[in-house]
Amino acid sequence: MTIGDARQFIGALISEKLKTINTSAPITTPSDIMNADNALAYLHELGYFISKNSLYNLTHLGKVPCQRIGKRLSFSRQALATWVADNAIQKKAAADAATASLALAQSARRKK
Repeated sequence: MTIGDARQFIGALISEKLKTINTSAPITTPSDIMNADNALAYLHELGYFISKNSLYNLTHLGKVPCQRIGKRLSFSRQALATWVADNAIQKKAAADAATASLALAQSARRKK
């Protein structure tokens, strides 16, 4: 086996392995990963105002996307943005339902 043959063989193995890697998972860069304080500041930038204690409680309940590295929590900027957007949609739907039920109750009172 020559050096050229070895290179081709290794190149074929690498390309074969790359085809089997799951590319649907979001790619996180080091700047995408934040600690709890930076995640809290980022959530405030997005207009989602919660306390640090609430952030820890939500992570404990599994409602906020995070990963534990040893004893520390790490948050993905992309995952937090998606989580805030999903929660905003759910809160808007809940608010719309509450408004509709209030309007229905008020109209029922008027008809008596």
